[in-house]
Amino acid sequence: MKHRVNTHQNSSEANFIKLLQNHEASRQILAFIFIALMSLAAYANPQYINLALILIIFGAIFRLIASGVIVKNKELCTIGIYSLVRHPLYTGNLLILIGFACLANMIAWYVLLSVFIVFYYPPAIKYEDEKLKNIFNDQWKEWAQNTPALIPKKFTLDLFSNWSLRNSVKLNGEPIILLYVLIWAYVAI
Repeated sequence: MKHRVNTHQNSSEANFIKLLQNHEASRQILAFIFIALMSLAAYANPQYINLALILIIFGAIFRLIASGVIVKNKELCTIGIYSLVRHPLYTGNLLILIGFACLANMIAWYVLLSVFIVFYYPPAIKYEDEKLKNIFNDQWKEWAQNTPALIPKKFTLDLFSNWSLRNSVKLNGEPIILLYVLIWAYVAI
């Protein structure tokens, strides 16, 4: 009887962890908390400020471009920045978070951020890919076969195909995220 309880408890814990990994709001809230805490702990080492700001700015640009094109779960976006990577919002997030870790410039933040990234992003990418595959089937398979998840293999100047400020603002709330990031970058430096 005791073995059954442990098995059930382990199964419940595994389900909770999987649910947490796939829960977008918890990932975003924790990322916002990390950004704020890393900014407050920032040691503005001149060697890292430029690198950090470049990462943060490129991450913010990636997110802004992606948010103005995507209409989540209604159409598969394969143009513009989505022709470079399948998850440009995640790419932007990672660049921003790594940039803030450079500003904080402490081993503890690099370790915490690494744990956060490994815990959330591979399962989130798998979850998103499975969801999109189920919705868009063959169209998704063809696109995914030629498009890496996070790191572009090619570059194009045609990143703003079908970009819409309305999508960015109303559907995805990206300018609010961008403002949050910029305020904390200012606080950090």
